[in-house]
Amino acid sequence: MKLPLLLFLITVTPKEAYDALRANTSWSSIRFEAEMVIQRGKRKVTKRFYGVGTSDKFFVEFTNPEDYGTRILKLQNRLYIYLPDIDDVVRISGDMMRQSLMGSDLSYEDLMNEDPWKLYAPTSLKDTSFESQRVYLLELRDTSGRATYASIKLWLLPKKFVPLKAEYIARGGRVVKTVEVIEYKSVDSKLFPIFYIMRDLRRRNSKTTVKIHSVKIDIPLDSDYFRRERLYR
Repeated sequence: MKLPLLLFLITVTPKEAYDALRANTSWSSIRFEAEMVIQRGKRKVTKRFYGVGTSDKFFVEFTNPEDYGTRILKLQNRLYIYLPDIDDVVRISGDMMRQSLMGSDLSYEDLMNEDPWKLYAPTSLKDTSFESQRVYLLELRDTSGRATYASIKLWLLPKKFVPLKAEYIARGGRVVKTVEVIEYKSVDSKLFPIFYIMRDLRRRNSKTTVKIHSVKIDIPLDSDYFRRERLYR
C-alpha cells in the first residue's frame, strides 16, 4: 500500500539534506574487492578487480583472465591506464575521458569525481515515494560550469541521506545516466552501496551491475599504490 504524499512532512532544508548527503557518502580512504557485469543486449561480460583510494587518488587492478594485469591510477587530475597487451601506460585525457571504462556504463570522466556532489548546489527538496517507501527527492544543479552533468536528481532515504537512485542530466535537459542502489551494507557506522546498477541511456540495451564483495574505509594505505611505477608491476 502506498501512503499518500500528503502525510509526508519535510523537516530539513535542501542545504541540510545536501550537507548530510556529502557527509554520509565520503571517507578518507578505501580498500575494496568487486566485480561488474556488463550487459549489452544478450551479451554479458564479467570483470573482477580490487582497488584502494583516498580523497584525490586511487589505484585499481583487474584480475579476471581477459583483463588480468590492466591497472588504472588516478593522481589528482591525471589518469593513467596500464595495458598489458602493449606493455605500456596511456594517459587518459581530453575526449578520451568521455569514453567507456572497460566497456561499462561508467566513463573515465565519472572516475575523476572523488567528491561527486562538490560542484553542485541544492535547488529543491521534495517528499515523494520510491518503490513504495517514503524518500526525499533532492535536486542539485551545477553552479561552477565545470561539472560533468548539468544537474542531478537524487532519491534519498530519510534520516540516512544516502541515495537509492540517481539521475544525471545533460545541459539540454536529457537524462543520460542512472544509478540505482539495490543493497547497502553498514561499514564503520556508514551505509556503503555494495550492489548497484548503472545505465548509460545513450547506449542501447546497456547496463552495468556492480557488486562489492569486501570493503574497508578510513584505513591506513601503503603509499606505494600511488606511484606510477606500480602500473608496470
